[in-house]
Amino acid sequence: MNFKTWKEQKKVKDQDLIFTGSLKEILHQELFSKISEQMASLKPSFSDGISFLESATDLILMGHTEELFENSTEFSAWQQSLKRLRYPQTALRDEEQKKKFASLPWPAGAKVKFERRGDRSGVELKVFISGAPDVTKIVAALERVEQELK
Repeated sequence: MNFKTWKEQKKVKDQDLIFTGSLKEILHQELFSKISEQMASLKPSFSDGISFLESATDLILMGHTEELFENSTEFSAWQQSLKRLRYPQTALRDEEQKKKFASLPWPAGAKVKFERRGDRSGVELKVFISGAPDVTKIVAALERVEQELK
């Protein structure tokens, strides 16, 4: 799928891509064209695609070129790669925090998933409780986690 087809399928209007007006130099426009064609071939949703193109535009204007195409064969990996380029300090802090959270004594059987939600990062914790004893064990384990976090 090419970019034109993707735009038609997703009903993308010119105003949705208004940020591309800042790409004044021919080199920037060519780079954006190459990125948008590659992105369209991966068939992202409307909102993911627009958000991705906005980030790519920022990075082009910041002077990035070939590194924009790292991990460009799978959309979510490529999207994460661009986020790391755009926000390198946040990405570094997130990696450190992810390691820290992974080493904590979570309740047995708990599913722990590191996430970023807007400007905050943390973990999503999923536990299965079948009775009062489970609650007691989970609370005790979470108190150990609390002590580690202090």
